[in-house]
Amino acid sequence: MRIALVHASFTPELGYESTVWYRKFLDMGHHVRVFSTTHVNTSVRHLYDRPLPEGLITQDGGEVHRLPARRLPRDLLVCPLLAPAVQEFRPDLTLLVGVTNTFGSSLLKNRGSLSGVVFCSFGENHAQRRTALPATLEVLRGLALDAAFLALKRRLVRRAIETTDATLLNTPDTFDYLLPRVATARQRERLRSKCALFPLGFDPSLFRVDTDARQDTRRRLGIADHEVAGLYSCKVTPIKRLDVWVSVMAAAMRRAPALRAVLVGIREGDPESRRIVSLVGGSGLQDRFTCLPFASRTELPRLYNAADFGVWHRQPSITIQEAMGTGLYMILTNDSTVSHLLLEPETGRYFVHDDTRDLEERVVETARAFADNEVVSHVEARRQRAEINARRFGYDVLAERIITAAKDPPNAVDHLQFRDDYARELCRERPG
Repeated sequence: MRIALVHASFTPELGYESTVWYRKFLDMGHHVRVFSTTHVNTSVRHLYDRPLPEGLITQDGGEVHRLPARRLPRDLLVCPLLAPAVQEFRPDLTLLVGVTNTFGSSLLKNRGSLSGVVFCSFGENHAQRRTALPATLEVLRGLALDAAFLALKRRLVRRAIETTDATLLNTPDTFDYLLPRVATARQRERLRSKCALFPLGFDPSLFRVDTDARQDTRRRLGIADHEVAGLYSCKVTPIKRLDVWVSVMAAAMRRAPALRAVLVGIREGDPESRRIVSLVGGSGLQDRFTCLPFASRTELPRLYNAADFGVWHRQPSITIQEAMGTGLYMILTNDSTVSHLLLEPETGRYFVHDDTRDLEERVVETARAFADNEVVSHVEARRQRAEINARRFGYDVLAERIITAAKDPPNAVDHLQFRDDYARELCRERPG
């Protein structure tokens, strides 16, 4: 199958969705060509000292075609050459990632001249609106963003859903975030019928159970065999409210003597990182906190394996699914941005969103279960969790579903729709 993967910010060195799709489709034997630009997204521009080279190159068995594009404010892009370039490739499947940056708008306007099946993917959600601003300023910012969406993106998103064969929405909250912004209540059901819940995933060849890495990394971090490590990995920013995480973990450690807290993502010279380290120092439990720098994608699986459970208390993040790939037992908010991720209680537990007391109880219960060597702490249980998560979120499984859907366009949404029937079969013997 000839696959056109359209993503303005294709950066193969990083672990973004499009990068993994590229590798998995190539592994399956398909002819894959990425259509991207020379621009680097603002959030990762500090990692690149120059624009990426223009033109068509071969890379890792596939092809990457970078086109010139005009940058608009807020990383929006205009690329008139995209539609003719994709048409010339004549793909059987075109997958558009990150539609709202406007890079793919010319393809949607010329959908009738595109060969094959076209899918698009959206990950927008309400959590992206959260800030560390005072409440009044946050409301005003939200109104400004709504006005900008109406002016710049509403028509584009609606056209994407209407003209493509299926739309992949990454979270339950994405339905609630996008559809009311692009359609009236009467029109919404028609658009919803073209959308499938299709989560982001992880690469199971990288994020998997590794007992050797667990032992080596715990030894390196000074975590004793009898100690229980609760971990959180993120880019440390004010929006993540790590002050809440530190406070909850410190309170839980006072009640669970075996518990230690591991935070991954501290950045040297960053004011917010300095503030969080200072809060850890002021907790009186700094000897039981381990604060680590932002980790590479090769180091992250080792750290996840070294931990016993994860505590992602606020923001959705691809690091959640990646940690789940290692069988890490998870404690997550029940917010609809992540409410589809856990099979409770097999792979983790939810707490009531923004309820720090409930979060503390979940942490203490889990820490005590691991300290008491309950079934949930056994390596066999961890392997079972990893297998369940790979069946649900492994990019090899997700890629197969996309190919199946592309071969059956009239039923594409049904093929893509996220379901748990097959994963539930693996839970007959619960891991605690």
